[in-house]
This record gives sequence, structure tokens and C-alpha cells, in this order.
Amino acid sequence: MRDRSVKVWDLNTDQILYSFPGYAPTAMTPDGKVLAYCNETNEIVLWDLEVNQEIRTLPKNSSSIRAICLSSDREWVVSYDANQTIKIYGLLEK
Repeated sequence: MRDRSVKVWDLNTDQILYSFPGYAPTAMTPDGKVLAYCNETNEIVLWDLEVNQEIRTLPKNSSSIRAICLSSDREWVVSYDANQTIKIYGLLEK
């Protein structure tokens, strides 16, 4: 059953480590420290899994987000939406 939430699981213990209100698409940095997911208003939320707090929420997209990608160095976030628009954000930009 889908409950409109994003979950991060520990595959060794089959336990849920984090649960966020949101939906796919999602992305995680290769080191497993930063998670990006969509919220109900077409914003991308960036979450620091090491300290369990939000890094920032990116500006709302005008259409539904189809894909998210995070760079391996945790400097860039790229989104692709239903209007075939690609947006590139600096992860640490405010």
C-alpha cells in the first residue's frame, strides 16, 4: 500500500530509518548522506541523513518532477519536469 511517503530502509535489518511525507522521484548521494525527494507542492526537499535535518527546500516547479539527480560531490541538484524543463541548482546556494 502506498502512503505518499518516502522511506529509507536499513537493508541489513529491514528497519525503516527515516520516513518523510513525499513521493518519487527521489535521489541519494552515493555516500548515503543526502536524500532528495519531492513534496506535495512540486518542491525538492534536501535532507541531511547524518544529522537528520533539512538542508533546504528548492523553489517550486511549475509541473510535476519526473527525475532528480544529485552529483556525487554533493554540489549540484538537477531536476527534470513534465514540461521537459531541466533545472540545475547549487546544493549549498541559499
